[in-house]
Amino acid sequence: MREDMLAAILVVLTALWIVAVAQPGGTDFVRVSFLSLNGRMLTVLDVLMAAALLGVMAALRGAVAVAGILLFTLWGMSVFGYVRIEGVPVAALAVLVVILGGVVQAMGHWARR
Repeated sequence: MREDMLAAILVVLTALWIVAVAQPGGTDFVRVSFLSLNGRMLTVLDVLMAAALLGVMAALRGAVAVAGILLFTLWGMSVFGYVRIEGVPVAALAVLVVILGGVVQAMGHWARR
């Protein structure tokens, strides 16, 4: 059951990541301002990604969970503008690494069955 939940959350997180990176048409509702913190506008997409990242971290175990927590922190700092690398979307990279880590852990668990 826990692995199915992880797979579902990874699919949702992957879809959110694709919407954030590719910015397809018809997804303007996720770019609506949700709230403002420290002068930074958080969108609905940011809040949904945070919820999905927290769900993935809750479903992961061991070292991957610790790495997910660190990447969630990096993602949050990037969203709030504390971490910035010119030309590199740090938040998107952090989410991508969490997705790949979750997939690797799920595949390893399914292979042990």
